[in-house]
Amino acid sequence: MPIAFDTTGFRQHDQSTWFHPATGDQVSLTYFDVVPDLPAPLEDPARLRHDLAVMTGEVGCLVEAHVVPLGGVPAVFQVVKVPLPNQPTGQVFIASLTVPRATCSAVLKLRAAERGVTGTREAVLMARLGFDRWVQPHPYAPQSQGRLPYHAGDDPRWDAEFPDHPLTRVRAWAHHIIRTAQVDPRFAALPPFHPAPPAAPAPPAAPTPPSAEAPTARTSEGPTRVITTRPAESPTVHLKDAPVGSAPAGSAPAATAPAGSDPAGSGPVGSGPVGSGPAGSAPAGFAPSGPDARPATPVPTADQSVTTVLSKPVPAVGSTITTVVPGIPMAGYLPLWIDGECTFWRMPDPNAVLGRLGHGVLARTPLAENRFRDVVGLDRESGTLTLFSRFRGEDGGVPAEIVRLEPVGGQEAHEALTAETLAEAFRWVGRVNAAAAERGEYVAVERAANTDVLSEPYVLMVVQEFEGRRISVVQTAPVPGPEVPVWQGNPSMNSPASPETIEAGGLLAMYAMDHWGVHPLHLSLTFGPTPKLVCD
Repeated sequence: MPIAFDTTGFRQHDQSTWFHPATGDQVSLTYFDVVPDLPAPLEDPARLRHDLAVMTGEVGCLVEAHVVPLGGVPAVFQVVKVPLPNQPTGQVFIASLTVPRATCSAVLKLRAAERGVTGTREAVLMARLGFDRWVQPHPYAPQSQGRLPYHAGDDPRWDAEFPDHPLTRVRAWAHHIIRTAQVDPRFAALPPFHPAPPAAPAPPAAPTPPSAEAPTARTSEGPTRVITTRPAESPTVHLKDAPVGSAPAGSAPAATAPAGSDPAGSGPVGSGPVGSGPAGSAPAGFAPSGPDARPATPVPTADQSVTTVLSKPVPAVGSTITTVVPGIPMAGYLPLWIDGECTFWRMPDPNAVLGRLGHGVLARTPLAENRFRDVVGLDRESGTLTLFSRFRGEDGGVPAEIVRLEPVGGQEAHEALTAETLAEAFRWVGRVNAAAAERGEYVAVERAANTDVLSEPYVLMVVQEFEGRRISVVQTAPVPGPEVPVWQGNPSMNSPASPETIEAGGLLAMYAMDHWGVHPLHLSLTFGPTPKLVCD
């Protein structure tokens, strides 16, 4: 291989792959016998960075990129972050060093994924830096919008506080490799890389004769207009001027201290050819809401079918299914409100509940106008929970999924709550907020005992259009005191909408809730159509 590097702490898996037994981090060294796919010459770092940022934005976010010497040969160093594959949360960070030559390249990279509880670094730093200053324009391509946002938490100055974070690990590894790696002299002597000049534009096609033009579809209604109305009794969101983040300095580090990352699935741009990689009775009164609402599903009667997706577990014959309102699932436990009493249940398979609860697919019960909560069916005798669908199936029945629950005492459920399990529960609330935004609804976190109009204490999360941009808004009452993390005495927070800022609403709700004097297991989620935006 063209690059010799220190593998201390890693175990070799094959000729080109090494794994770290403690962290699971993976190093790979790959030789590509094709012209590198870098979008610009190394002598034009501004253009190179810009194009890399735009291209990487399709799969994640380019944290940083620099041209550095590796064993005396120019190399492109990148740090990229991408979503953790097949997981609802978490990220993968990859540091890569690409040594390009005229007709080939060598790529050395380290891939480090978040494991266990994710988002701790982001939650701590967001509380410190402020929600409105979190997401920033990309310093290399300010107008680009990547799949993952460029934010202040990835700055290398915070690495020392989070030594075990995967971003810190890939940076530390890269610093060491750049100082110590050697490049084979025969590979270094190959002609340098120079990208081919852009192809000349093709001549314009001859105009198509009018008689040959395809017919244009037209409608008799004329232009489409979108009219937004404010629903009665819906909450009003007050939005102050949307902040515009400023890009950090973004200056390149010294050759001995670069930093960077790389996308998970395909590797960083320039790491090889594109697309290649190294080698009972149903709930009563529920109704849909929001712009995507379909006709409400009536309560099934004796002559109507309920389609059961799972055959096991099932309620016992002759048992009674009680309509109940769920609270927020936490630490593997689900609070269920039965006639004003909060009961607690262990979920042997939490994902079966978390993947449907709060995602707009379950039956609902109305509280007040434009306010709804999910409802489920509980058979206390058999310990089964029936998740009734919000809409009819193709056969006209009400689809349902049945999951097993185990009754527990309140003390067990309360003792299961830790700082980590509480944060993970509100990260789930953040994902519920993202799903609600997609279907045009708000989410309110409030006391489960409140079954009327929205009243304090609450946190309202919504995504709104403001001056042509989507804005993520989180509003709370009562106003948090200055000692509350992130909120710092503000009644509302807003930021340009991105997957990360929308999901961050969950953690903001957690910080606000912590000062309400209401136990988190006694909270519930309420949904409704996106309210009208009021600008202060």
